[in-house]
Amino acid sequence: MLEDLLATHFGYQSFRPGQKEILLHLQKRENTIGILPTAGGKSLIYQIYQYLNPGPILLISPLLALMEDQVSQLQALGFKASVAITSQLSKQEKNWLLHHLHDFQFIIMSPEMLSQPAVLRRLRQIAIKLMVIDEAHCISQWGYDFRPEYSALRQFRQALNHPLTLALSGSASQNTLAEIAQHLFSDWESYQQVQCPLDRPNLFYGQLKLNEKDKFLHLNSLLETLPKPGIIYVHNKMELEELYQDLKASSQLKLASYHADKTSEERLQVQEQFQKGHLDAILATSAFGMGINQANVRFVIHYHAPQSLADYLQESGRCGRDGQEALVLLYSNPQEISRLNYFKEQIDAQAVPFYQGLNQAYKWAGFLQSQPFLALEEQIQNLITYFYYNYSPQDKEQIQKDFQNYQKIKKNEIEQMIQYLTLKSCYRRYLLSHFSKERISTNRFCCSHCQADFEDTATFKEYLTLAPNRLVNPKEKVLKDWRARLNVLFLS
Repeated sequence: MLEDLLATHFGYQSFRPGQKEILLHLQKRENTIGILPTAGGKSLIYQIYQYLNPGPILLISPLLALMEDQVSQLQALGFKASVAITSQLSKQEKNWLLHHLHDFQFIIMSPEMLSQPAVLRRLRQIAIKLMVIDEAHCISQWGYDFRPEYSALRQFRQALNHPLTLALSGSASQNTLAEIAQHLFSDWESYQQVQCPLDRPNLFYGQLKLNEKDKFLHLNSLLETLPKPGIIYVHNKMELEELYQDLKASSQLKLASYHADKTSEERLQVQEQFQKGHLDAILATSAFGMGINQANVRFVIHYHAPQSLADYLQESGRCGRDGQEALVLLYSNPQEISRLNYFKEQIDAQAVPFYQGLNQAYKWAGFLQSQPFLALEEQIQNLITYFYYNYSPQDKEQIQKDFQNYQKIKKNEIEQMIQYLTLKSCYRRYLLSHFSKERISTNRFCCSHCQADFEDTATFKEYLTLAPNRLVNPKEKVLKDWRARLNVLFLS
């Protein structure tokens, strides 16, 4: 039956690893955590579940761009009754959608939207068939993309009478998996875990050790020869803009920059240009990527190293989703290692502002909305917010213990990244060994340790001949349509 649905509605003859296993668990009404590789077909699972059990599916998604993209994809696949409830809706639009919520097949929102009493109250009135947590690694309280509302998902599920739940992610360590379960399920609830092989043989993991000047010259030259499009990750906004201007001045490539200082309209415009094939490359901070479902990205270059292997695996997984070869390249030098060691030292420096801020929050009810709080670094804000809502002032010993555990985890993550930069063995095996126990076999397109002169190999030269795919994704023709139809309803 499942294979018939797959062939009839999606045109595939067989499931990818993990998809059918997860569906069978859901059919038995078993909560499930699914770890599938990027491009592993996570969305197909809840789409097929809609055919099996028609009714409202609540999809919790982390980013506005990702929600818009998910609505477009779902509508293009025939799920016309799909909607994203976001902060960009007018009060009139939001009220209309909440009133008609029971009519929708897919209801997409952020955990922050779910936390609003009016939204939660309305969701309790409809029969939710399935609750899906997309990008579930965001639940991890120590993740770079951590948001306090993710840690309250268990309470939200409790308020919704514990709906059948599916948590999906493209990568998660054993610690993160434990945190996902802890923040989603009550102690009495059971759940199944499906973890698929994360190795993607079409990705080549390269690492080049070059000083800062040679690094720029190499990148500038390499961009002329690489198949397009691609993503270049840079550590911070200032360095990103400097690199962006230097590359623009020395090449004819169509480039754009993306970071948190851009307005939401500017970021959405860059994403649309990228998805339509109008750009050769985007220079971005870690803020870019989760909202992009682009199959033909041919390279991901890290101009600076991220602060954890989890970030590196997530970001590098955004290329080669069409199954063709793609390059993952990381520039390394002693300055990079010094920079990571500096970040490690800064973790200890977080203790004073954290404890001071948390004490203030307990003494002053409005502290979390105050100017002194907003002046703190974002990571300190997140930590204070999390501990404030999850601990009482009497939990001093537990707060100290858990904060010190957080510091230990963060330092360990940075240390693992430093080890990766100084590694003298297969990069692919080291990277994947932190997330999976699968056996990794070396192939002809493996890494720059296993193929040291990779730029001279026949395989890499074949990769360079891949033509850029500049076709516009047909899903764009679905319009930003649910918005257009909503406007028609209000005007009629």
